[in-house]
Amino acid sequence: MQRVSVFDKDLFLNVPVLSMPDGKLCPYVIVEGKFSKLVTAYHSIQSDLLETQAMINYLKANSVLPGVVKAAMFKAIITQYSKCFTKAWGRAAKLEAKSVFDSKEDLMVIHKEVRDIRNNYITHAGTGRYDNGAMIIYLDPNLDNPAIGRIINSDFKFMDHSLKLSGYDRICQAALQYVEFKIEKLSVSYDKEVDALDLKDLYKKVKIPNRKDLSFTKDDANMRNTRGPHYLRD
Repeated sequence: MQRVSVFDKDLFLNVPVLSMPDGKLCPYVIVEGKFSKLVTAYHSIQSDLLETQAMINYLKANSVLPGVVKAAMFKAIITQYSKCFTKAWGRAAKLEAKSVFDSKEDLMVIHKEVRDIRNNYITHAGTGRYDNGAMIIYLDPNLDNPAIGRIINSDFKFMDHSLKLSGYDRICQAALQYVEFKIEKLSVSYDKEVDALDLKDLYKKVKIPNRKDLSFTKDDANMRNTRGPHYLRD
């Protein structure tokens, strides 16, 4: 299935294009408001988690990959997942581990390990079991002739997360379920916020897609559409 969108240079967004049965393109306007921003934030988090889950599923289905590719994907999984729990400019919300993994101690342990890998290995040069190094002195085994033979650098970098993929998948799914719950919980306030908008004011701000700027992309079967709802309100 193809999706039709237009890139709005002012908003810096790929805006989905809707059309009427007669072929006319629907004008659009960005929804402003507290709850609209919160819903947008959780949809953005949901999109990041879905991408994380897609990478996990790909690695599960393709265990024989070059080491450098696997290492890069594992780092991307850790970074993308951790991003959802980090306050960032442009997002009105972030996930809190205590809320997401409430009464799920086993998942909290996995979550903390992932955050530790992110903080002390992938994004920062920390100390610990994931990224360690030292200069090793080798001594002459002949105690009658004590001397330094060689000095060699030795390091360890945690690269193979294969055995941990199942755990990564579980915390990702738990986070997705929590995000879906938050979006549904916000829907009542969001709908009230939208219903209170003045239609005349909205029509003053609309933009109409230019047909020459339309782009057509194929839906990724591994990714759900997270930008809904894509329907015309009655």
